[in-house]
Amino acid sequence: MESVNAQQSVTQAVEHTEGTVYLLCFQDAAGHKARHKHAGHYLGFANNLRVRLKMHQCGRGARLMAVVIEQGLMFKLARTWDGSRSLERRLKNQKNAPRLCPLCRAAIYEA
Repeated sequence: MESVNAQQSVTQAVEHTEGTVYLLCFQDAAGHKARHKHAGHYLGFANNLRVRLKMHQCGRGARLMAVVIEQGLMFKLARTWDGSRSLERRLKNQKNAPRLCPLCRAAIYEA
């Protein structure tokens, strides 16, 4: 029972560790909005955003980002929030990244 409580404490500590929640918007080589199947955005969490973005550029880290890079798509950092993994989870659960993306919202108003 003690190991279960210890594991829960570690999980709670990780979920509440402060870092950066970030939103990436996928683009083609011409800089236009692009999608990989259903996904046009990636929402993630990083303790060190600069390092995490370099990992994504190299196709390492999240599988979706690796596939996006393999397909020749690019991404642009669209938005950041100071927060924890619990904020990342809340934003992901909304399942509405385009609404959170200032690049996509600007494109809607330009059209």
